[in-house]
Amino acid sequence: MADFQFDIALQNNSPQAQTLTLFSPLSQEAQKTSKYQFVTPYQATYPANITFTITLSSGVITYTTTGITTPYELASIMTDLGAGIWEVAFSDAINGNVFNVFSQAITQTLDINGSPVWAQQVTPMVGGFLLGIDFVNASTGWAVGQDGALNIKILKTINGGATWTPQVSPVVAGVLYSVHFIDANTGWAVGSSAGNIIILTTANGGALWTTQVSPVVAGFLDSVFFIDANNGWAVGSDGASNIVIVTTANGGALWTTQVSPVVAGNLTGVIFTDVNNGWAVGASGGNIVIVTTANGGVLWTTQVSPVVAGNLSGLFFTDASNGWAVGSDGASNMVIISTTNGGVLWSPQVSPVVAGTLYSISFTDINNGWAVGSDGINNITILKTIDGGANWIEEALTVTTFAMFSVSMVTTQLGWSAGTIGTDGGILAYSI
Repeated sequence: MADFQFDIALQNNSPQAQTLTLFSPLSQEAQKTSKYQFVTPYQATYPANITFTITLSSGVITYTTTGITTPYELASIMTDLGAGIWEVAFSDAINGNVFNVFSQAITQTLDINGSPVWAQQVTPMVGGFLLGIDFVNASTGWAVGQDGALNIKILKTINGGATWTPQVSPVVAGVLYSVHFIDANTGWAVGSSAGNIIILTTANGGALWTTQVSPVVAGFLDSVFFIDANNGWAVGSDGASNIVIVTTANGGALWTTQVSPVVAGNLTGVIFTDVNNGWAVGASGGNIVIVTTANGGVLWTTQVSPVVAGNLSGLFFTDASNGWAVGSDGASNMVIISTTNGGVLWSPQVSPVVAGTLYSISFTDINNGWAVGSDGINNITILKTIDGGANWIEEALTVTTFAMFSVSMVTTQLGWSAGTIGTDGGILAYSI
């Protein structure tokens, strides 16, 4: 490969320019498989007015930091080659130059395209929709929903979605709304069949699914979450349209009810950060509901949403303090709210897409998160933040119709979303 000389000068903060060797850019595939493993750019904390000058044979490229938080500020790359920290200066949401700032004289650098891709994966779905998706690692995941014949659908992949294989449900007719695994073997899925609640479980990755008994018969469960192999919770609504919270301390061998402080309505999402601290969201009488517990659900209490009318469909907490919830308000506009103190105070965040509903949200850490749903004209919407929701941007998609209902991110570079694409249940995979 031909190489070229260029200089990097930290004009306001460095005593001397550094001369590095620039190699021809690797292909995107080579980038993914080589030792240079790039991640979604992080916002930096550099002070203002540090100028990076890159001198190429074709001209000079400069980048000056602003000292404020912007999506394209100088950003750190999570790569340590034993020779310093790799940095990248992005000129816009896609394009940037990667280089290494350290005391040695010679190294190599690459031009990269940092554009993320949401690609449609092939599934055996005909009609229907996928409402829940959960990955335990970069290879293994499950998606659940209902096919076009109104029968339960369970899909599994062990190769990151290159192939999705149907699994057999012990209940045929119905729908599954949510799936959750704690490892590659042990998981649960919840939904309804013929107007009654169903709970499914597997101990072998879905090779065999069996039913568990709900203490509430009529109704449906919208969401299930387990903190370990024993302790789990599921939420939904009963046949009288009252809120249902059920829990187990033995992996579902016995499920019992818990008392919601709000009676009428439906809870659509539940999450715990440990066996004590949990939250659930939904709606009652046209207004948003947030409930929380600090003792595993022995006592649930309400929290105040900054948006009153509407419904919350999904939530995510990275720890006992930091969480987000999404849905829609009374005017059918997207809602994103967040908390940094466990829900003592919830604050609104701004969606770049106004009309529509967000159904699900997933964070990989306190900064990097994704929310999925549909806009006001039945187009798929996927939003992303790299600063904890201070700024959300809409991601570009190659498929547009209809909606994404669930999202599962395993790293800042890798994730999946399930929903309806066109008229069939579908899955989008995210990679950089």
